[in-house]
Amino acid sequence: MLRVGLLVIALGACKPKPDKEARCHEVVEHMRAVSTMPMRDGDVAMVMGACKMWMDATLDCILAAKNDAEIDRCKGAAK
Repeated sequence: MLRVGLLVIALGACKPKPDKEARCHEVVEHMRAVSTMPMRDGDVAMVMGACKMWMDATLDCILAAKNDAEIDRCKGAAK
């Protein structure tokens, strides 16, 4: 009984991350907000395509980035 209760509490506390597509949209919007470089529609499509292959740690890094240099560091670490 105690195991079931702990399992229910543990599962209830877990918040699933949004799906990859939603996270990539969030990453692109964040990059557009903090980057000094303009991002045209073609650039958005390219970043979205690449983003779907990035690891979650890379996405988290980019979402925490505050400028172009930090974004480049995140992308470089992913290679």
